[in-house]
Amino acid sequence: MAFPAILALVLHLEGVYSNDPGDHGGETVYGITRTFDAAWQGWPIVDKLKSQSVSPADWYTQVDLQVQVTAFYRDVWDAHSMVSVPESLQGLVFGG
Repeated sequence: MAFPAILALVLHLEGVYSNDPGDHGGETVYGITRTFDAAWQGWPIVDKLKSQSVSPADWYTQVDLQVQVTAFYRDVWDAHSMVSVPESLQGLVFGG
C-alpha cells in the first residue's frame, strides 16, 4: 500500500478527536497525542478551532490542520523506512 492509502486507514481507525482521562496520551487528534507529541505543529490550530467552538466533526475541512496531520504521519513513515516494509505488512506495522 502506498502512503496515502495507509494514512487514510490510520485516520479512519484513529478518529478525529478524543480527550479521554483514562488515556495516557491525553488529548488526541487523529491519533496524535498531546502528551507524547507536544511539539506537533498542529496543536495551535487545534487550540484555535476549539476556542472558536468548531466541532471536531468539521475539522476534516480545515486545510491547515490536515496539512499538519499529513506531515506528522509522513515524517513517521519516512523515519521508519516504511517503503522498505513489504506492502502486505505496511498497514499492520504503520497502523499498529
